[in-house]
Amino acid sequence: MDALRLFIALPVRPDPPLRALLGAWAAHRAWLKPVAPEQLHVTLRFLGLCPAERVPALGQAIDRAVRAAGVPAVVLPFAGLAGLPPGGGRPLRVLYADLADAAPIAALAARLDDALAALEPPVARRDRAFRAHLTLARVKGSAVRRRSGKMPDPAPAARRLLATHADADLGRFRADMVHLIASRLTPAGPVHRTLHAVPLSARAGRA
Repeated sequence: MDALRLFIALPVRPDPPLRALLGAWAAHRAWLKPVAPEQLHVTLRFLGLCPAERVPALGQAIDRAVRAAGVPAVVLPFAGLAGLPPGGGRPLRVLYADLADAAPIAALAARLDDALAALEPPVARRDRAFRAHLTLARVKGSAVRRRSGKMPDPAPAARRLLATHADADLGRFRADMVHLIASRLTPAGPVHRTLHAVPLSARAGRA
């Protein structure tokens, strides 16, 4: 039985300021891996490995969730940059952008949780609170390699990068489509393929 690595997301078409930031971060590729602009997305639900046979049922669940949520297409400004894990106690792994007033997206994520849990067999509900964010880059290098001295710890440089761009204008995010995406991991990075897509309503909310 074939299995696919699946997630449900809102694709992001980056405004020029965000595209320029990712381009500038390319200078740090020795320790930082920016997300390719065409792969930017806000994840609504990560499903992990699923049998390919479940794709039609998952698509139907997404359709039901979008109808039940009644969320229109919405335009939201980005609210700033941050890193994971938060605080300075552990090395940074991810640089991301927060979304301002992401309540409509959170409502959609909750409806997705309900629709997926109603499937047979059900998809287990998420085990942590939903937080809408846009992953922009990942910090390279495992903790083992850093401790062994085989590579310098990039965390200080990553935190300086965050501080430098703390007030950067990243433009806005228009959420208007929900995609079910298959992600295939390769040495060059993930390859994404949309298996199902459903539009939110055409009435866009105010930024």
